[in-house]
Amino acid sequence: MQANTTREARNWGLAAHLAGALAGFVVPFGGLLSSLVIWLVRKETDPFSAGHALEVLNFRLTVVIGGVVAGALVLTVVLIPVGLILALLILVSSLVYGVQGAVAASKGNEFTYPAWIPRLVKGA
Repeated sequence: MQANTTREARNWGLAAHLAGALAGFVVPFGGLLSSLVIWLVRKETDPFSAGHALEVLNFRLTVVIGGVVAGALVLTVVLIPVGLILALLILVSSLVYGVQGAVAASKGNEFTYPAWIPRLVKGA
């Protein structure tokens, strides 16, 4: 179902997903910060892109938590394979869901990350 959205709103939604998926590789917590900034800037004026940015923000929070857990598992030496597998799953899911969300936003559609992603930040 296609939402009645402006091109600008779709572009901001697209940017939220792509920045979330790619910024974390460039700057630590970059994906988290970029989605937070987009959500804060757009939440009052554009519910479509703010909704996408909020979804990304919640996903990125989960990725950060998962990354900390994966790093802790790697540091325990005994669980290095488990930590590496978890880190790989986080990396792949980050890219896959980021691209899926970006495609949905560019088409003007809503996108929700899987149900196993906790919604730690609620929209106002």
